[in-house]
Amino acid sequence: MSQPPNPQSGPDFGRRPSAGGFTPQNDYSHPDFPTGPVQQPARTMQPPAPTPPPPARRNSPALGIVALFLVAIAVVIHTPLVFQTSTTFHTIEQYSYGDPEYTQANNSIWTILALQLIPAGLGLVGLVLGIIAAASRRGTMPGVIAIILSVLAPIVLLLVFLVSIQGLLDLT
Repeated sequence: MSQPPNPQSGPDFGRRPSAGGFTPQNDYSHPDFPTGPVQQPARTMQPPAPTPPPPARRNSPALGIVALFLVAIAVVIHTPLVFQTSTTFHTIEQYSYGDPEYTQANNSIWTILALQLIPAGLGLVGLVLGIIAAASRRGTMPGVIAIILSVLAPIVLLLVFLVSIQGLLDLT
């Protein structure tokens, strides 16, 4: 029969067996390796002092004002072009297809229609800037007015065009 090991002899002296009765064979008794529980250093660092919040940045209404300005300029430029388009249509109606005046009026109408792209583009840019201004609170009221004006302006200009061309349409 085997005898129980002598607790005074062997490499396991002074150690507790780990789970399952297994005792590790590593000897950590070297002076560079402390044998006790690992000590955490005391926290000596103080938390940073609270910084004051940054000053509240007031949003500038410049974006909304620019949007409103662009839409207003687009309406002002577009209105005479609408009248010029209707008078050119009246001129085209007076001449027959082969006349030089007809060709000149026909070329003029295409030029006027192409020129109408400029205020239409300005109005579209004004609409987009108005939406951005209203959404980001950078000139909310001018931005909303620019949105409303840019939506209503094409409808009003179409009605102006139809009224000015009424003689050509012969609605009476």
